[in-house]
Amino acid sequence: GKYWALHDIFFANRDVLSSKLSETDAKNLLGQAGVDFEQVKKCLAGNQVKTEINRDYATGFKYGVRGTPTFFINGQKVEGVITFEDWEKFLGAL
Repeated sequence: GKYWALHDIFFANRDVLSSKLSETDAKNLLGQAGVDFEQVKKCLAGNQVKTEINRDYATGFKYGVRGTPTFFINGQKVEGVITFEDWEKFLGAL
């Protein structure tokens, strides 16, 4: 239940975060969102999360996803950032 809180915190700090967070940075950011660091650490150490991530990755690979964002509209793959005007074209064609 903390996805959006974490999303907002990571987004707000994107300019000062390195591509690999230190444990101290992770504790700080998670704490700001009210998330227990030790609980997250246990979750990430388990195989269930790794299995789910690998399954999602394999499914994306199967359908030609090479990165994010990627959308599928009526079976047509659309990659990259889409402008509002282009969304209107896609959705208007439905």
